[in-house]
Formats: sequence, C-alpha cells, structure tokens
Amino acid sequence: MKVFDLVKQNSCELISWYTNLGGDDLTNKFIDIVKNEATISVNRRLNTIIGILISGQIKNIFELIEEDIRVLEQSEKYRDSLSQEDMEKAKLKSFSQKRKTFESFFTDLSYAGYGALNVSNTGIDKYGDFCIVLKKKGLMSKGIFFVKEDSLKYFDNTLNFNLNTFKSDISNFESVHLLALRKHLNSIKCTNEDKWADLVCNGNDYIEAIVTKKILKKHFQCIRVKKLHYQAYYDYIFNSYDPSATEDVKYLAGDFRNFINLCKNNKLKVEVI
Repeated sequence: MKVFDLVKQNSCELISWYTNLGGDDLTNKFIDIVKNEATISVNRRLNTIIGILISGQIKNIFELIEEDIRVLEQSEKYRDSLSQEDMEKAKLKSFSQKRKTFESFFTDLSYAGYGALNVSNTGIDKYGDFCIVLKKKGLMSKGIFFVKEDSLKYFDNTLNFNLNTFKSDISNFESVHLLALRKHLNSIKCTNEDKWADLVCNGNDYIEAIVTKKILKKHFQCIRVKKLHYQAYYDYIFNSYDPSATEDVKYLAGDFRNFINLCKNNKLKVEVI
C-alpha cells in the first residue's frame, strides 16, 4: 500500500468537503493565513542545532543511532555493549516499535523525517527552544504529506494501526489549509486571530509533517526562537564570567557562542519573536 495514493485521495476529498461546507469570512480568513504563512518547522535543542548546522542536514532518529554505532565501534570498551535495537528502544522508549511499524506499513515510505505545520510561530517547544523553519520552495513540491496529529496516535496498545481513521486525516501541501480548517473549524470561532498560529502548532497539539527525503541546510529559511529563551542564552555568556559560574553555565555559553558563529557563517537568519 502506498501512502501517497491515500494522500492524493483524501486531498481531493478535503476539497469536496470544503465546497459542501461553504466558506464564510472567518473560515476564508483562516484559510488565507494558513495558505500564505504555512511552512514546516522542526524544533531541536541547542546542542542538536549545532550538530545540524555542522553536518548540513537534519537527521532522523535512526540515522543518529547509526552514527552513534559507528562512533562506538571505535571504542574497545563499548564496541559490543549495545545492539541497534537496544539503542532504538533507549532513544524512542515505548514508541520504538510503533515508529518502525508505521514506517514499514507503506511501501513508499522508505525514509521519513518529522516536523510540524507552522504558521509563523516558534513551533513545538517541548522538542527544543530552537525552531528550524523550512523554505516553501524546493522541499515542498513532492515527497511531503501531513497528518492531523502525531502519526503514532493511530496505533492502539497492541500495535494495531487504525488505517481507516488515518487515511481521512492526511493531506498534501496544496490541501493542508483545508486539513487545518477541518481540524480547527470550531476552535477558530472562539480564538482570537492573533492566536491562530498557536492553535495550529503548539506543544500539545499540532499537524504532523512527514518528509520523505533528506532535509538539507539549503532548505532552511531561518531559525526562530522566543525572545525569553534567546535572552536566557545571552545570560549564560554573561554569567560565564562570574568566578562562581558552574561548568554547565560555561558549556551552555560556549554552545550558544558556537551557534551564533555557525548561523553567521551559514548566512542563516535568526528570528527572535
């Protein structure tokens, strides 16, 4: 079974749904904002962001594990200490089997990177303060689809995948504004327009973006950070000169200094909002 066949089918069904719904001023405004502003974002912590900027790509969890295996193979102490399966379980915890099952369920999903639909905010903070925003051009044309929520939520406790619900909750990029509208149709009526971006993407609820090709540095538009979080990292640099500064403060100050230099060298804009 090919996931992109299902994506195409439901994207057409979303268009029919909206035609039958009949838009009003409120829904049309929401759709326009999502169509004009929406892209994909990926949140990561500072030390991971540095690795991404050095390597030039966002690696998925399985690539990172394979990379760690290659490093540990160089150590006599740890060469045979952990299997790949053990490392996957440690990183993904209880989600390991669900993620592997999901990615093997469809014949055209040989590679997957994960992000979220983003409408001009700082993304999903629980995955990290730093939000990589991707360009619309190039990456968005093919090989991307969206799911109404975290794709792992379509599994039950016995690893049964709810295909019927899943296939009605997906879309391509061209129809993702309709997927967002169907998901938030009732919520936008009682949410101020300036909060719509946080309605679409927040720490507890988001529309998942699944990218089936490598996300490279050339696809990055900018990195967004909340002003409060960004100032905290400047505080680390300032406080690192305090004679009583802890090693953790010094490390964070060094990481932030490296981040600033890497963004400058890569001509990558940092948006503080």
